[in-house]
Amino acid sequence: MFAVYAAHPNPDDPLAGLVVGERPEPETPEGWVRVKISHASLNRHDLFTLRGITAHPEGIPFPMILGNDGTGTLDNGTPIVIYPVTGDAQWRDDETLDPDWHILGEVSLSEARKARVAALRC
Repeated sequence: MFAVYAAHPNPDDPLAGLVVGERPEPETPEGWVRVKISHASLNRHDLFTLRGITAHPEGIPFPMILGNDGTGTLDNGTPIVIYPVTGDAQWRDDETLDPDWHILGEVSLSEARKARVAALRC
């Protein structure tokens, strides 16, 4: 699939790690839905990613596709907005205080399977 992605971190020249090209088509794990992205944004978080900056001790898995926010459609045509914050499904307080808090894309697929990802209908 065509994507903009971070091939590797570069603290001094973050754009040196930016690649536009083909990536393997991701698998859709059981219990997840596939989203055909129609609009995405890049923001300062993506610049942090390109520099290799994260608050999480496990680091960032490279290469990784950039972009946290997006809209698109499910396979059945349902329009959605992607909310990029993941965390413990049992957490019921301020999500930024959740010890398992992550931005979608910072987590590996195995970690993301345990996380809550909200897709809101448009």
